[in-house]
Amino acid sequence: MRGTRTEQRRPADRSRRGGIPDVAVILDPNHVYQRRILRGIAEHVHRAGGWRLFIESGGAEMVPDPRTWRGDGVIAYFGDPQIARLVESLRTPAVSIERGLDDIPRRVPVVATDNEAIGRLGAEHFLDQGFSHLAYCGSAEPVYWCGPRGAAFQAAAAAAGASCSLFTRRQKVSRDWPTTLQDLADWIIGLPNPMGIMAANDTRARHVLEACRLAGRRVPDEVAVLGVDNDEMMCELATPPLSSINHAAREIGRRAAELLDEMMQGHRPTGTFLVSPSGVTARASTDIRAITDAEVATAVEFLRANFTRPLRVDDVAQASGLSLSTLKSRFKSVIGRPVHAELQRLRIDEARRLLATTDIPVKKVALLCGFTDVSHFTTAFRRDAGMPPGQYRSQAAT
Repeated sequence: MRGTRTEQRRPADRSRRGGIPDVAVILDPNHVYQRRILRGIAEHVHRAGGWRLFIESGGAEMVPDPRTWRGDGVIAYFGDPQIARLVESLRTPAVSIERGLDDIPRRVPVVATDNEAIGRLGAEHFLDQGFSHLAYCGSAEPVYWCGPRGAAFQAAAAAAGASCSLFTRRQKVSRDWPTTLQDLADWIIGLPNPMGIMAANDTRARHVLEACRLAGRRVPDEVAVLGVDNDEMMCELATPPLSSINHAAREIGRRAAELLDEMMQGHRPTGTFLVSPSGVTARASTDIRAITDAEVATAVEFLRANFTRPLRVDDVAQASGLSLSTLKSRFKSVIGRPVHAELQRLRIDEARRLLATTDIPVKKVALLCGFTDVSHFTTAFRRDAGMPPGQYRSQAAT
């Protein structure tokens, strides 16, 4: 995260309300991403002893009237100039979720998704599967987060020596759906096979899936497709089910609430605090490896089918039909890592999925992922994720 803290100001006088702060949370609970952020805010509120909250669903009622509301703080997505006017008129401590407007008051810190990290993660997901041809499909409408995701995706592809095509055309999807699909299909037809396409978000990824069908490209056999947001309902409604990058939305909410508490106590944090995505939820749309070496492909498939049980590299060599030394050499040349490292990656990826989507105890997660010792699992997971399993579960929960 980036950001700074400067001088303190005098805390607000809340004695008339028994020390409980009045806070307006201007986020829409009907919006999936913002609902997840709200959960993170709620966790901090309960841990910190409670706030008196103003929160309404959708429309003009979301923003309190400054003539009657005299609160102590605001957490908001500054997508409406009315919110900026409210904060400026009351001089109320405030934290912005994301950066919806260019003219957010300078004194307001921003807690935001790290869009460059999302782009890199998308590229890494395909590169780890052996793809050498990647593509990025930008948003149909101009949005501030689309460009950084695409630029980081393209840079990561270039750094790995992979080709990268970009689709950046603006489209009126609801106005002319057939033309939207045909434009995307024409682009996809011109791409090499096999191809990994990351879309700017889940909505755009579903457009790509439909365009692949129109173009006669099989998903995931010829084109693997990855979205962003992990809107579970929309991802499962896609055909095939859509793989997607997870925002750490709950962590964004927690961090925003912590910053606002600091501000209401007299601190003045400034700048932008970035929160990295929590990983990829893999579904059928990327369930393939782009490997032309048949024996190495067999070895990889064997690993994917058996990583949850005790395995030796000898077992993988036998399954591939190669000698141990030949497998080690060719596997590292094609995949970019040794056999044991790929086995560890598969196990950690499954652990990430189980921690983020289930309540299975950490010890059992370790066993289900092929680790016979929970201490070894914890050490390996911390090395990969930068945090212990319990903390990862807390941050990744939605």
